[in-house]
Amino acid sequence: MVTRFRVFRVGLCGLLFILALSVETFTVRPIDAQSNQPTLTGWHFYGDYATAEDDPCQQNLPPGGFTLGLDKTACSGGENGGTAAATLDIPPSENNHLVLIRIVCAGGAGCAKALTASGAGEVSLSIDGQTFWSAPCDVNGMCDTLALGDTPEIAFVTTPPAQHRLTLTTSPHLAWPIARIELQWQTTPDKIQGIAYSPYRDCQNPHFGPFPTIQQIHEDMVT
Repeated sequence: MVTRFRVFRVGLCGLLFILALSVETFTVRPIDAQSNQPTLTGWHFYGDYATAEDDPCQQNLPPGGFTLGLDKTACSGGENGGTAAATLDIPPSENNHLVLIRIVCAGGAGCAKALTASGAGEVSLSIDGQTFWSAPCDVNGMCDTLALGDTPEIAFVTTPPAQHRLTLTTSPHLAWPIARIELQWQTTPDKIQGIAYSPYRDCQNPHFGPFPTIQQIHEDMVT
Protein backbone atom coordinates (compact mmCIF):
# COMPACT_ATOMS: atom_id res chain seq x y z
CA MET A 1 0.00 0.00 0.00
CA VAL A 2 1.21 3.51 -0.80
CA THR A 3 -0.08 6.73 0.75
CA ARG A 4 0.89 9.81 -1.21
CA PHE A 5 2.43 12.94 0.31
CA ARG A 6 3.12 15.77 -2.14
CA VAL A 7 6.09 18.00 -1.30
CA PHE A 8 5.79 21.46 -2.88
CA ARG A 9 7.51 24.80 -2.80
CA VAL A 10 4.99 27.62 -2.38
CA GLY A 11 4.30 29.48 -5.62
CA LEU A 12 3.95 33.19 -6.14
CA CYS A 13 0.44 33.49 -7.52
CA GLY A 14 -1.71 31.16 -5.46
CA LEU A 15 -2.03 28.55 -2.76
CA LEU A 16 -0.72 25.07 -3.20
CA PHE A 17 -1.77 21.72 -1.81
CA ILE A 18 -0.28 21.50 1.68
CA LEU A 19 0.00 18.46 3.91
CA ALA A 20 1.68 19.11 7.26
CA LEU A 21 2.60 16.63 9.94
CA SER A 22 3.46 17.75 13.46
CA VAL A 23 5.09 15.14 15.66
CA GLU A 24 7.12 15.13 18.83
CA THR A 25 10.18 13.42 17.36
CA PHE A 26 10.61 12.99 13.64
CA THR A 27 14.06 12.90 12.08
CA VAL A 28 14.46 11.72 8.49
CA ARG A 29 17.79 9.93 8.13
CA PRO A 30 19.78 9.15 5.00
CA ILE A 31 19.68 5.59 3.72
CA ASP A 32 22.81 3.58 4.46
CA ALA A 33 23.41 1.24 1.53
CA GLN A 34 25.37 -1.12 3.80
CA SER A 35 22.48 -1.76 6.21
CA ASN A 36 18.97 -3.15 5.91
CA GLN A 37 17.55 -0.12 4.12
CA PRO A 38 15.42 0.57 1.03
CA THR A 39 17.33 0.46 -2.24
CA LEU A 40 16.84 1.35 -5.91
CA THR A 41 17.99 -1.44 -8.21
CA GLY A 42 17.59 -2.77 -11.73
CA TRP A 43 17.50 0.44 -13.75
CA HIS A 44 16.06 0.08 -17.26
CA PHE A 45 16.02 2.79 -19.91
CA TYR A 46 13.69 3.23 -22.89
CA GLY A 47 13.40 5.73 -25.75
CA ASP A 48 15.99 8.49 -26.04
CA TYR A 49 18.60 8.60 -23.29
CA ALA A 50 22.32 8.71 -22.51
CA THR A 51 24.23 7.37 -19.53
CA ALA A 52 27.49 8.54 -17.97
CA GLU A 53 29.19 5.55 -19.58
CA ASP A 54 27.78 6.34 -23.03
CA ASP A 55 27.64 10.13 -23.35
CA PRO A 56 28.79 11.39 -26.77
CA CYS A 57 27.45 14.86 -25.94
CA GLN A 58 30.03 15.32 -23.14
CA GLN A 59 27.57 16.50 -20.50
CA ASN A 60 29.98 15.58 -17.70
CA LEU A 61 27.48 13.28 -16.04
CA PRO A 62 28.72 11.75 -12.76
CA PRO A 63 29.04 7.96 -12.49
CA GLY A 64 25.55 6.49 -12.44
CA GLY A 65 24.06 9.65 -13.95
CA PHE A 66 21.87 9.74 -17.07
CA THR A 67 20.00 12.15 -19.34
CA LEU A 68 16.44 11.20 -20.24
CA GLY A 69 15.09 12.24 -23.63
CA LEU A 70 18.51 13.00 -25.12
CA ASP A 71 19.04 12.44 -28.83
CA LYS A 72 22.71 11.43 -28.82
CA THR A 73 23.15 12.55 -32.42
CA ALA A 74 21.70 16.06 -32.07
CA CYS A 75 22.62 16.42 -28.36
CA SER A 76 19.16 17.84 -27.62
CA GLY A 77 15.70 16.57 -26.76
CA GLY A 78 14.79 13.70 -29.08
CA GLU A 79 11.59 12.77 -30.89
CA ASN A 80 10.77 9.80 -28.67
CA GLY A 81 11.07 11.08 -25.12
CA GLY A 82 12.73 8.90 -22.52
CA THR A 83 11.89 6.67 -19.58
CA ALA A 84 13.97 5.29 -16.70
CA ALA A 85 12.49 2.71 -14.34
CA ALA A 86 13.88 0.98 -11.27
CA THR A 87 12.67 -1.25 -8.42
CA LEU A 88 12.38 0.33 -4.99
CA ASP A 89 12.85 -2.46 -2.44
CA ILE A 90 11.49 -1.84 1.05
CA PRO A 91 12.92 -4.37 3.55
CA PRO A 92 10.84 -6.08 6.25
CA SER A 93 9.96 -3.94 9.26
CA GLU A 94 7.39 -3.84 12.04
CA ASN A 95 6.21 -0.33 11.16
CA ASN A 96 5.16 1.73 8.16
CA HIS A 97 7.83 4.02 6.77
CA LEU A 98 7.91 7.46 5.21
CA VAL A 99 10.15 7.39 2.12
CA LEU A 100 11.50 10.64 0.69
CA ILE A 101 12.74 10.64 -2.92
CA ARG A 102 14.88 13.55 -4.07
CA ILE A 103 15.95 14.15 -7.71
CA VAL A 104 19.38 15.74 -8.04
CA CYS A 105 20.02 17.10 -11.54
CA ALA A 106 23.42 17.20 -13.19
CA GLY A 107 25.42 20.41 -13.48
CA GLY A 108 25.04 21.68 -9.92
CA ALA A 109 22.70 24.56 -10.84
CA GLY A 110 19.43 22.80 -9.97
CA CYS A 111 16.77 21.07 -12.05
CA ALA A 112 15.07 24.31 -13.14
CA LYS A 113 18.22 25.23 -15.07
CA ALA A 114 19.31 21.72 -16.04
CA LEU A 115 16.14 20.74 -17.94
CA THR A 116 16.11 21.86 -21.58
CA ALA A 117 13.09 21.90 -23.89
CA SER A 118 12.40 22.80 -27.50
CA GLY A 119 8.64 22.28 -27.32
CA ALA A 120 5.68 21.50 -25.09
CA GLY A 121 5.74 18.49 -22.78
CA GLU A 122 6.50 17.49 -19.22
CA VAL A 123 8.81 15.51 -16.97
CA SER A 124 7.33 13.34 -14.26
CA LEU A 125 7.96 10.85 -11.47
CA SER A 126 5.54 8.04 -10.71
CA ILE A 127 5.31 5.22 -8.20
CA ASP A 128 3.52 2.04 -9.26
CA GLY A 129 1.87 3.89 -12.13
CA GLN A 130 0.61 6.83 -10.03
CA THR A 131 2.06 10.21 -10.95
CA PHE A 132 3.41 11.82 -7.78
CA TRP A 133 5.14 14.82 -9.34
CA SER A 134 5.37 16.52 -12.74
CA ALA A 135 6.67 19.74 -14.28
CA PRO A 136 5.24 21.03 -17.58
CA CYS A 137 6.95 22.98 -20.38
CA ASP A 138 5.09 25.19 -22.86
CA VAL A 139 5.33 25.37 -26.65
CA ASN A 140 8.14 27.92 -26.34
CA GLY A 141 10.26 25.55 -24.28
CA MET A 142 9.67 27.45 -21.03
CA CYS A 143 9.38 25.02 -18.12
CA ASP A 144 7.71 25.40 -14.73
CA THR A 145 10.62 26.56 -12.58
CA LEU A 146 8.50 26.47 -9.41
CA ALA A 147 7.71 22.79 -9.86
CA LEU A 148 11.30 21.95 -10.81
CA GLY A 149 13.16 24.03 -8.24
CA ASP A 150 16.64 22.86 -7.33
CA THR A 151 15.86 19.30 -6.24
CA PRO A 152 12.27 18.05 -6.75
CA GLU A 153 11.08 15.91 -3.86
CA ILE A 154 8.18 13.57 -3.21
CA ALA A 155 7.32 11.51 -0.16
CA PHE A 156 5.03 8.56 0.46
CA VAL A 157 4.20 6.08 3.19
CA THR A 158 4.75 2.40 2.48
CA THR A 159 4.03 -0.82 4.38
CA PRO A 160 7.13 -3.09 4.54
CA PRO A 161 8.11 -5.43 3.09
CA ALA A 162 7.24 -4.13 -0.35
CA GLN A 163 8.49 -3.56 -3.86
CA HIS A 164 7.52 -0.43 -5.77
CA ARG A 165 8.21 0.61 -9.34
CA LEU A 166 9.75 4.07 -9.64
CA THR A 167 9.52 5.63 -13.11
CA LEU A 168 10.96 8.88 -14.45
CA THR A 169 9.61 10.10 -17.79
CA THR A 170 10.26 12.91 -20.27
CA SER A 171 8.07 13.94 -23.19
CA PRO A 172 9.56 14.32 -26.69
CA HIS A 173 11.79 17.38 -27.22
CA LEU A 174 12.85 17.51 -23.57
CA ALA A 175 16.26 16.53 -22.17
CA TRP A 176 16.56 15.94 -18.41
CA PRO A 177 20.09 15.36 -17.02
CA ILE A 178 19.93 13.53 -13.67
CA ALA A 179 22.99 13.09 -11.47
CA ARG A 180 21.42 10.77 -8.90
CA ILE A 181 18.29 9.82 -6.99
CA GLU A 182 18.59 10.26 -3.24
CA LEU A 183 16.51 8.26 -0.76
CA GLN A 184 15.72 9.00 2.85
CA TRP A 185 13.38 7.20 5.18
CA GLN A 186 11.96 7.15 8.67
CA THR A 187 9.49 5.07 10.65
CA THR A 188 6.14 6.85 10.64
CA PRO A 189 5.25 8.31 14.04
CA ASP A 190 2.69 6.58 16.22
CA LYS A 191 1.11 9.93 17.06
CA ILE A 192 0.14 12.51 14.46
CA GLN A 193 -0.69 15.81 16.12
CA GLY A 194 -2.24 17.52 13.12
CA ILE A 195 -2.96 17.41 9.40
CA ALA A 196 -3.82 20.41 7.23
CA TYR A 197 -5.09 20.24 3.66
CA SER A 198 -5.89 22.90 1.05
CA PRO A 199 -7.25 21.91 -2.37
CA TYR A 200 -5.95 25.09 -4.04
CA ARG A 201 -3.07 24.62 -6.47
CA ASP A 202 -0.60 27.12 -7.84
CA CYS A 203 -2.34 30.21 -9.32
CA GLN A 204 -5.75 29.19 -7.92
CA ASN A 205 -7.46 31.62 -5.55
CA PRO A 206 -10.30 30.99 -3.04
CA HIS A 207 -11.69 34.52 -3.47
CA PHE A 208 -11.96 35.03 -7.23
CA GLY A 209 -10.75 31.80 -8.84
CA PRO A 210 -9.81 29.81 -10.66
CA PHE A 211 -11.07 27.17 -8.25
CA PRO A 212 -9.97 23.51 -7.90
CA THR A 213 -12.07 21.02 -9.82
CA ILE A 214 -13.66 17.89 -8.38
CA GLN A 215 -11.18 15.85 -10.43
CA GLN A 216 -8.21 17.69 -8.92
CA ILE A 217 -9.49 17.05 -5.38
CA HIS A 218 -9.99 13.37 -6.21
CA GLU A 219 -6.39 13.25 -7.47
CA ASP A 220 -5.19 14.61 -4.13
CA MET A 221 -7.11 11.91 -2.29
CA VAL A 222 -5.56 8.97 -4.20
CA THR A 223 -3.81 6.45 -1.92
